[in-house]
Amino acid sequence: MLRWRLISAAVVLTILLGFLHLDFHYSHWIGASGLWLMPILIALTVMATQEMLHLLAGRNYLPVRWAVHAGTLMVVLASAAPLAWDVMGKPYPPDCPLGKLGWPLLAFGFAVTL
Repeated sequence: MLRWRLISAAVVLTILLGFLHLDFHYSHWIGASGLWLMPILIALTVMATQEMLHLLAGRNYLPVRWAVHAGTLMVVLASAAPLAWDVMGKPYPPDCPLGKLGWPLLAFGFAVTL
């Protein structure tokens, strides 16, 4: 049992360190740092949402699954919206009414309405 936990931990850490290496050394390929880590963030978001839905189902709370998944993914993907300007090679507009931190808040507002 311990052997398999150590092996799986080594695999997970190797993948994570690989993505961190790519993000640190090769972020200039895509124009913005942090985008190499986005697949890991999306995968963790989906898995954590699925786990939370499973825990809620055990207590007979049955939220609409697609709405919960859509809401969490909207907030996570909205946090990467300011990186789009970096990818396009343009600076983020200083007079943007949302600001860089307003994108996840706006997505949260939309997610609540689902």
